[in-house]
Amino acid sequence: MTIDKPSKTEKLRAFLRKPYVRIPLILVVLLYAGFVVVLIFVAIASLYTLGTLVGIPTIQLVIGTVSAMGTLTSAGVAYLLYRSSVRGAHPMLHWVQLKNLVRDYILPFHWFG
Repeated sequence: MTIDKPSKTEKLRAFLRKPYVRIPLILVVLLYAGFVVVLIFVAIASLYTLGTLVGIPTIQLVIGTVSAMGTLTSAGVAYLLYRSSVRGAHPMLHWVQLKNLVRDYILPFHWFG
């Protein structure tokens, strides 16, 4: 005989049936949704105000600059991921190897330099 696991809706119903959970959870969800709606209106109003004060072309230039920086950052991360995947089979310089390299080869020359 197998015991069926309760579905997600049954788990949610059981969770909401607890008397100390129901009201606070609903209030938190409603407050969060209201906060998100207010933030959307604030963002729209601030963009409109900024557009009228500074000018739409200036805002477009700033947004384009931010987008270009994000694109360059994404390209850099993609390059680093590609480079590390190509070198995946080769042993990489590990921290312990680097510490030993500095101790054995660089520090002796530093003292006599």
